Amino acid sequence: MAFGTPIAHVSRPAGGSGGGTSTAIDTTGANFLVIVVGDENAFAPVSDSKGNLWVRWVSSIVSATQQANIWYAKNPIVGTAHTFTVGSSSTYPTFCVAAFAGSFTEFPAGATTTNNNATAASIQAGSLTPTVPNCLVIAGLGYRATGAAAITAGFTIVDQCPFNSGVAVGSALAYQIQTVPVAANPTWSWTGSVGAAAVCAYFTPLVSAPGAVTTYWPIDPPVVNRVFNQASAASLASPAFTSTPGNLLVAIFQVWTGSFGATPITDNKGNTWVPAVPIFGGSGGSGLLGIYYAANCLGGAGHTVTVTPVASGLLALAVYEIAGAALTGVLGSNSTQNASTAAHDSGAIAANPAVSEFFLGAMTISHSAAANALSIPYPAPANWSGLMVSLNGGNVGLASAWRIVNPSTTDSFKLTAVGGATAEAIAVVGFKAANPAPAGGGAGSVGGSYGFA
Repeated sequence: MAFGTPIAHVSRPAGGSGGGTSTAIDTTGANFLVIVVGDENAFAPVSDSKGNLWVRWVSSIVSATQQANIWYAKNPIVGTAHTFTVGSSSTYPTFCVAAFAGSFTEFPAGATTTNNNATAASIQAGSLTPTVPNCLVIAGLGYRATGAAAITAGFTIVDQCPFNSGVAVGSALAYQIQTVPVAANPTWSWTGSVGAAAVCAYFTPLVSAPGAVTTYWPIDPPVVNRVFNQASAASLASPAFTSTPGNLLVAIFQVWTGSFGATPITDNKGNTWVPAVPIFGGSGGSGLLGIYYAANCLGGAGHTVTVTPVASGLLALAVYEIAGAALTGVLGSNSTQNASTAAHDSGAIAANPAVSEFFLGAMTISHSAAANALSIPYPAPANWSGLMVSLNGGNVGLASAWRIVNPSTTDSFKLTAVGGATAEAIAVVGFKAANPAPAGGGAGSVGGSYGFA
């Protein structure tokens, strides 16, 4: 069974600052649901009337004022009178939903690409190539044009909701089904130069299932929250999220020119944060990078994480919440490199010989707001998922991505700065799974989208 045209689709135009609920559709027969959300300030949460679990797979951010996100639900509960709700306070979302049949139900999500631009009349997310035939490629757009968007490269627009000033950020969803895997990099366009963010991801069909399960993690998906913020400030707090006690929290942070004291990371739940990768970076404090973690966390609603430098500076902060990690002894090895270059490589680390590991890569970037650095997509590193690159109008850029690896697997995090930008500090660190894979795999087995073809 392979993907076909959408069984049903619906969109929700301007619903105000807090979002809203779609009209009802009949999703009977679908086994894969996808939503593209355009929002701002924070990631607007997604839910539906059937109680499905929604995963935010990839996001692209133009500072805090423009975002595009792809969410999906695998093997969902479907049926008549199916509605979808997106939004939280001051997120100003619109969204587009499509229901498909033919998805691999174990773990369908594949590689992703992202791009953003503060002022543009067109945008590409970046090229990606599915690893198996008959994949579904989803292109998402968040934009601030009041007119309709168009798309190239043989993609079909399912729905779109143009920008409504003061009411909602625009969004659009398009798809392509590839009989034979080829590079996909469609161009979105519209009238006028506006802020825009583009995301693209592929999803594997059911016919690819037998060869897709290649590694193991106790809980699917492992990344249950990822929030981001950046600003020039004396301290910087993440957007609030609801964390689950016992999960692993990881904070990736940078300052452009400055330094950090003994406790650069704190949160409002009383967790103890320790270095996974001690702070390092360029001369004079340019592009300093650190990765701290809190194992077996204290959690709950309204969770925020804060980074504080010695003095005010250009800050960026990404926080990951990871389920299925070991409660104690979770930290694996790390590798770092520090140089002003374009193509950067963290150096390789090896996973523990007994358990799978969650590899997390991060890189700081310096750039000029006047250069092409803000408008050229970053190519996703091979075998890594969820690449997030955020560049602001000053000098700060922060990139991160992750993958699951089998025991004893060796890999490094490689990323190339584009458009005249410069990579500064780069790191990779491993975190151990809570338990080894059961004999013959198991319910937690995950597929090629976690870094394996």
